[in-house]
Amino acid sequence: PHPERMTGEDGIFLRFERPDTPTHTLKMVVLDPARRGAQITLDDLHRIVPEYLALTPRATQRVGRMPGKRAWAWVTDEDFDLAHHLDEVVLDAPDRAALDQVCSELAMRQLDRRHPLWAMTLVHGLDGGLQAVVVRVHHAINDGKSTINLLHAATSEAGAAPAPVMALPATPVPHLTARTRAAELVRAVRHSSRASREFGPKHAIPGLVRRMALNPRGGGERVCASGSLDLHDLKAVAKGSGVTVNGVFHAVVAGAMRDELLSRGERVDRPQVAAFGIAEATDPDRRHGNAFATSFAYLHVELADPLERLNATSHSAAEAIRLRWAASFDYYRKASDITQHFIPRARAIFANITPIVGNQITTANVPGPKTVRWFGDVELVEWTSYSIALAPSMLSLTGYSYRDRMFLGLTAIPEAMPDPAGFVARLERSLAELLERVGTATPV
Repeated sequence: PHPERMTGEDGIFLRFERPDTPTHTLKMVVLDPARRGAQITLDDLHRIVPEYLALTPRATQRVGRMPGKRAWAWVTDEDFDLAHHLDEVVLDAPDRAALDQVCSELAMRQLDRRHPLWAMTLVHGLDGGLQAVVVRVHHAINDGKSTINLLHAATSEAGAAPAPVMALPATPVPHLTARTRAAELVRAVRHSSRASREFGPKHAIPGLVRRMALNPRGGGERVCASGSLDLHDLKAVAKGSGVTVNGVFHAVVAGAMRDELLSRGERVDRPQVAAFGIAEATDPDRRHGNAFATSFAYLHVELADPLERLNATSHSAAEAIRLRWAASFDYYRKASDITQHFIPRARAIFANITPIVGNQITTANVPGPKTVRWFGDVELVEWTSYSIALAPSMLSLTGYSYRDRMFLGLTAIPEAMPDPAGFVARLERSLAELLERVGTATPV
């Protein structure tokens, strides 16, 4: 019942939001209700969803204020009504394009802060009797890791009884004076700076770069596209080349971006830059909140040879991760408590005019369940996440692995990606090219 002070890591996503800048994510599950013998209805959701609300306190909390303070807080919604959070839609056609169009529309439908920051849309009309549920959830509530933990808690393996829904106690966020926060930030900055100096040369890690073709100026329209990559193929390339799956994933992105730019007649004489989050911890019980830090890696689109591009891109991604762990997450966490008050304002003013940017694309590679998961007697067939597209990087790609596939969710503005489904197809071709080249490469 008591207000829970909001962390800077969560609050910054609320402050980023503007009428033309939605900062909620989409989590889409494709479901097969064949075993239950009947289609899922909206009445079913009204009956079933309350059983899962205790999985996270954010499900019934809205944005409020700490008593007597300006600080934002999570407060219990005393007027919680499930009707504000559930709706349904029927696809115009039983294909992926129609489903992507629904997601595009939901990506622009911002959440009402008078209520808890999530909503669920039941989608009918998929081919083969399948259905989908698309959950809009604000990035202030969940990052990638806490979302996966929530999915695990809400589902079970085939034949297993659903795990009991256990409520999680709120984690108090201490109120610190401005002087204490500043002193802690100074200590964290010193540690991070020392670790960065000791890390050595950082030629493989990018700094700020000039605005490029994939950093267009745009507004509030969003487009989404989905697809998947064979996880076995990603692992085969990783094993055959001696790099990580994350390195292969970013090399696949680099290949698709090179192909995209060439098709538009754009320059490919310099690398692009990807920003991606690294989870601070792997706590399986964390089902809400943000606990990650952003790192940057080169996507070597300027290299025509796929193997050279793979090696250079994966090396940059690996170095970025190594530097992040060396510098620790403390600085990032403490800085967000202060920077949340001015960085979003600066972004709103300068994002569409600055010639200098941090990255061209935001990526995420999140490991998910390795076995089939079930919501009771309903099978989870696909699991896709769409993140936010935030200027000046208006292109975001999320890969969530589930079973033997990596499901892809692309969010962009049309000015940056006029054919999002075409770009997803380029990702598939980029992986196929790498798989072929690694398989035919002569061992050194």
